[in-house]
Amino acid sequence: MKIIKVEDVEIEFQKQNPGNDSKWCVFVRVRQKDHDKTLFMIKTNHKPYTRFTIEKGNILEAVDSMNELSALDISIQDEKSNPMPNTFHDKNN
Repeated sequence: MKIIKVEDVEIEFQKQNPGNDSKWCVFVRVRQKDHDKTLFMIKTNHKPYTRFTIEKGNILEAVDSMNELSALDISIQDEKSNPMPNTFHDKNN
């Protein structure tokens, strides 16, 4: 497994048109300084599953769906969401 350290990460879940050879594409993009790069793309016919976890010492707390993110926000308490200011594919910002 290769481990890299970057400033920003963007993961995009893209539903494909019915005529494509897969139903979903998942893109993983990274930014380091002024360089953006798409690391890889995954094609699948199954809807991607996402999981968000929080490390709390030796305990990992999992959030299994986007609907449970409010519970995640409450459990984080002092930490605020830090969305990327500019998406990678939006070069106008």
